[in-house]
Amino acid sequence: MSKLRNLAIQRSTCEVLAFIDSDDIWHVDKIKKHVAAMEAQDAFLVCADCQGFTENGLMPRSVGEHLRGTNVDVREQLLSRNLSMAFGTNFFFRKYLDGAMVQLDERLVSGDHDFLVMLVATQKAAYIDEVLNYIRRHKGNVSAEGTITTLISHLEYNRTAEKLLSKHLISDEQYRKIKAANYCKTAGYYLGRRRYRRSNAYLLEALKNDFRWYYLKIFIKSVALSVMP
Repeated sequence: MSKLRNLAIQRSTCEVLAFIDSDDIWHVDKIKKHVAAMEAQDAFLVCADCQGFTENGLMPRSVGEHLRGTNVDVREQLLSRNLSMAFGTNFFFRKYLDGAMVQLDERLVSGDHDFLVMLVATQKAAYIDEVLNYIRRHKGNVSAEGTITTLISHLEYNRTAEKLLSKHLISDEQYRKIKAANYCKTAGYYLGRRRYRRSNAYLLEALKNDFRWYYLKIFIKSVALSVMP
């Protein structure tokens, strides 16, 4: 995926770019509003609220509904809170940064999040408080919750966190909290598949990095399930 994204960037002829996947639909005014926000706020990236839909219609809540009417710090949301905003088809971005073409890290299977977080960490990003992106939800989604893709993305985000730490873009405390959250999500993947030994191992890593009662409760549950006959 990252290699294909990079090929698209290389072959593009415009200075402002965006991706759109087959599972997504854009609001009719998305392009106009993103470009306008980018120009008005002199932003390098612009994202908007998004909402899922199925064959039965729109899902009841949008991704950013809890942010409605607030002054959204995109950097904070992507780094440590609302990871579901950080996917390629939600963002418009500039093709060149300091004269160099932006590129995804091709060492990563799911490079969208890394690409966006690394840009947002150093460049100005704007948020449009409207639903302008619609995400089709069905069993065949590559990125559906609980799939191997989401497992990979959680672990790859820790590699992004390592990059951010090495560049002094996050603190050691932020780094440990990000790692712990991703280890917990990874443990949840294995817990749902009754692979308790792996779940326990990742939960221990979560607790080592950020000791929280929430992680401890899940660990106790996982251990209890692992010893049940």
